[in-house]
Amino acid sequence: MLERSADWYHQQLLRSPHAEEARQYLTERGIGPDDWRKWNLGWAPDQWRGLTNALRDDKAAVDSGVAAISRKTGRAYDVLRGRIVFTIRTLGGEVIGFAGRKLPTNTDPKAPKYLNTRTTPLYHKSDTLYGIAESAEGIRDSGTAGVVEGYTDAIAAHKAGLTNVVATGGTAFTDSHLDRILAAGAHHLIAAFDGDPAGQDAQQKVLDQAHQADVPTTAVTFPPGEDPASLGANALLAHWHTGLPQPWPHIDQHLSGGDIHQRIRGHRAIADTYTDGDPIVAAIATHQALTHTLGATPDTIAAWRRPPARDDRPPTRQLGGVGL
Repeated sequence: MLERSADWYHQQLLRSPHAEEARQYLTERGIGPDDWRKWNLGWAPDQWRGLTNALRDDKAAVDSGVAAISRKTGRAYDVLRGRIVFTIRTLGGEVIGFAGRKLPTNTDPKAPKYLNTRTTPLYHKSDTLYGIAESAEGIRDSGTAGVVEGYTDAIAAHKAGLTNVVATGGTAFTDSHLDRILAAGAHHLIAAFDGDPAGQDAQQKVLDQAHQADVPTTAVTFPPGEDPASLGANALLAHWHTGLPQPWPHIDQHLSGGDIHQRIRGHRAIADTYTDGDPIVAAIATHQALTHTLGATPDTIAAWRRPPARDDRPPTRQLGGVGL
């Protein structure tokens, strides 16, 4: 039923006159017919029983998550209506669910931007990664998996040649996501979420979970308001290859902004989380803390390391409980 649903949605995108706006929207986003076929993109008509009638088995449609039962009428109806459809697969390529994006012309405030088909024994949104089947070869060959947030972000990354990139689909990164990435053959992660605060918070969760699992990570930072789908291929690749390995992005995040006390607490959090007995990392984290927290320069830090003559040594200063 899920495979039949994927084929039906895809044919609607290719041929239905009602999908013209969807085709135009995708084309304007740089997602053309070749991408429609590669990712098996589709269109869900704005009809209550378009797919359900085509499947001709209401119970099976409900069991597969593409239809639901109306409390008012007791009849099955399509979960996705008037939406571009993204097919979600397992690592082995089996269709397990769908996500639908409303068009920008849909101004209904009650309609979410993205809507997923129902949870089933096969499909749990928080356990799945969009593009894991399409990225399987790239992950296996490189040993690295890129993680982005949105469906179109993953498509944009692949178009730019980053064929090992998957998307969380807007959900929080979970241990199940990490397990699936590792099962695909990755032993290194590259996290590249949106440049806004929400995206950076989500990215930090990826980095934290990977750190707890002893998986090396790199963080890619985009300009505020930008994401992989909004950048051209060249700009995306340029940002991608300037990512920093942990813990340096975490150090900068903890020590930027806030008052001096917040930054000192950030330094302590870094020392607890990342230095972990490594004297080199501890030394560099301390250097970063001094630079960010106290406005120190390399010259002043070097001067602090040279004790003055015993007779003119200044008294120890106290700042925020830290003796200098």
